[in-house]
Amino acid sequence: MDVSYRQAVHALAPARLGGPGWLARSGGRLTSAERRRLVATVLGAQARGLLGRLRLATGHRGRADLDPGDPPTSRLTRTAEEAAAVQSAALLGHARRTWGFGRALAGHDGVALDDELFYVGCLLHDVGLMEVVAGEDFTRRSAEAATTAAMASDRPEVGDRLGDVIVAHTTPGLTIERDGAEAVYLQAGATCDL
Repeated sequence: MDVSYRQAVHALAPARLGGPGWLARSGGRLTSAERRRLVATVLGAQARGLLGRLRLATGHRGRADLDPGDPPTSRLTRTAEEAAAVQSAALLGHARRTWGFGRALAGHDGVALDDELFYVGCLLHDVGLMEVVAGEDFTRRSAEAATTAAMASDRPEVGDRLGDVIVAHTTPGLTIERDGAEAVYLQAGATCDL
């Protein structure tokens, strides 16, 4: 495990469900209370989704430019693209579509993203799936790949944040206030693609 990522885990909120501190403490295993909390969160999201479908069915549609534009180009994004190249064509396609959907959704919602951080997070969020390690959550390896890419580029200060965005993206109930816009829209973009 990358040393800076291990150190960062202790600096982030260790009790936040779905964050790197929680993953390090729990190994990704939910307690009964956490399971109940996640079920309630998922049920609430399902209810909101149903209401959204009803709004669409009754003609209440929002306006949005859903073109995500071009990906950012920088030393960090080039380093991340090299790291992402180990993924299968299907996973890499998913990563790129996640970025496109997430950017479009953030644009629709009027939410600003750190373009580089978001793009890198999308590219590498599932890279840990390339190798199955029994008893280890794939997001840990994905976060390590992103942290390593940040350290090898001109933005090493975003490494810890990238790790957090990637680990958190699989947790239901993310909020911009608690988890950051990049984690929320990475999750939303990946969900759209799936």
